[in-house]
Amino acid sequence: MSKTFYSAYTCKNNLGDLIINKMQIEEYSKYGEVYVDFTGMPDNFKNILLNQNNPNIKDFTATYGQSYRGKHFIQVIKLLKKEGFTHFTKSPGPYAVLSLPLKKLTIRLIGALGYMTANHLGLKVFAFGIDLDYTSNQPKWLRLLNVKYFSLYNSLGLRSLKNYEECKNDLNNTRYVPDMAILYNPQPYTNINRRRIALSFRYVAETEILLKELKEILPIFFSKGYTVDIIFQVEEDRLFAKVLAKSLKEYNLNVLSQCIWYDNLDTYSKYDYVFSNRLHVLLLAAKYGAIPLALISKDLKEQKIQNIFNSISLGYLVRHIGFTNKEQWIELLSNKEAIKHEVNNALEYQKQICIKSIKEFYQQV
Repeated sequence: MSKTFYSAYTCKNNLGDLIINKMQIEEYSKYGEVYVDFTGMPDNFKNILLNQNNPNIKDFTATYGQSYRGKHFIQVIKLLKKEGFTHFTKSPGPYAVLSLPLKKLTIRLIGALGYMTANHLGLKVFAFGIDLDYTSNQPKWLRLLNVKYFSLYNSLGLRSLKNYEECKNDLNNTRYVPDMAILYNPQPYTNINRRRIALSFRYVAETEILLKELKEILPIFFSKGYTVDIIFQVEEDRLFAKVLAKSLKEYNLNVLSQCIWYDNLDTYSKYDYVFSNRLHVLLLAAKYGAIPLALISKDLKEQKIQNIFNSISLGYLVRHIGFTNKEQWIELLSNKEAIKHEVNNALEYQKQICIKSIKEFYQQV
């Protein structure tokens, strides 16, 4: 039976981060014990991740009295080897690469000592459901250093096919493993006649272009009897939600005052369509049967949505603000049931890829 050390790190108040950690931990726990280091995480994250109904998920610090994230991390790695740990990993998402300036590079290289030690002591070092960008604006020597560093991993699961194509020639330890939110199993829902859409956006510099786009979209849906809510599942988006509501006040939109969290995720089951520029708003909405419409700007943070949606065969549901037309939205309305069927099939197919990849990795001799 495997024994996995998992260093958990998330952005506070970010439900998407919580979900991708929870799903990953629970999938790994199918193959043995997973000891999670919760250092620095708020209780509302820890209490959800530490599934009391799953005896294979354990609190590392409570068990061993130590924390990996600190100056004694090498000592902790040696403890893992002594205690029979077999696997070593940390949270999914965008991974920090070796980069300049020199101070940042030095800090990252010190952190790399943990992976080097774990690898040297025979633990399987891996990371699934990640983004890895070590090529952008990097000198050749630093790119080569990154390749050497990430070669320390036994396996890297990249969450977009584009990222996989970018890295596969440099690294022979990569594979495509979808975003971990794909593993989420929603609570049963019965909403059929939804006739509602939701808007959920993080701040973008191109706010005026986004507003112009929304003012073209909303009347089309209103003409079909839809009502519209403005929602958010990251607390920092609350202010921008208010900006959107004020700028669109002539449409009498309903602004949900409560941030969507783990205990009210079924909010998404009320909607036929969810427009957003946040990846995990879109994926979780899709899990509850909504059509996820990515409305993105030029912001590089939003490009990952295009890459991931292309990877899961839903690229046609991505639109760039300022480059859409009325006919596209009318077509989406007229083909609603067919699109929902396609989305559901795409998510299920990707889920099986994710499950299979993790199973194959853990069952390696």
